[in-house]
Amino acid sequence: MKRTIIIAFIFIAILLLIDYFASQKVPVASVAKKHQKTEYVPLKREQSKDTLVVRGEQMVFFMPTQKEFDAMVEKEGEDSGANEMMGDFDEYMSQVIDSLKKNPWLKTTITHKQVVTVVLANGRKVNIDCTKDDNIVGSILCDGNKEPQVDYGVSTSDDYWAMIDNYYGQKQKHDQ
Repeated sequence: MKRTIIIAFIFIAILLLIDYFASQKVPVASVAKKHQKTEYVPLKREQSKDTLVVRGEQMVFFMPTQKEFDAMVEKEGEDSGANEMMGDFDEYMSQVIDSLKKNPWLKTTITHKQVVTVVLANGRKVNIDCTKDDNIVGSILCDGNKEPQVDYGVSTSDDYWAMIDNYYGQKQKHDQ
């Protein structure tokens, strides 16, 4: 009798543990939504850890890390205009990304990497230095077939849409 009661308690405890851990799982759909528009490509041995590799149709926005930005502001001073520049860049970039989420024909990626390698369909790799000269922000348009278009500096959302329309040939309608 005691043995049966002990076995019953163990069985109930196991069922309660199973139920508890089953309720802790994250729904797969929520994870998929979180990473829907970002393409991560595994790095090969010869590539630097500070390199982003992209393929296919994609718009890449590049900017410094917060640590790099803070060091730049400390070096150049609060009055250098860097805060306003980053604020404008973030605002216009966000407008374009939010609009593309409504009609997701073009992937968007934000990176803090110093080098972006665009792999073309023919296997050729185009390396882009995102820290060229004094430019710390910008965008890259690529389609996987032709040369990527690199634009350094801050652009307005209208400028970005003009670049997208020019590079991709007004492929899709967008909300501006």
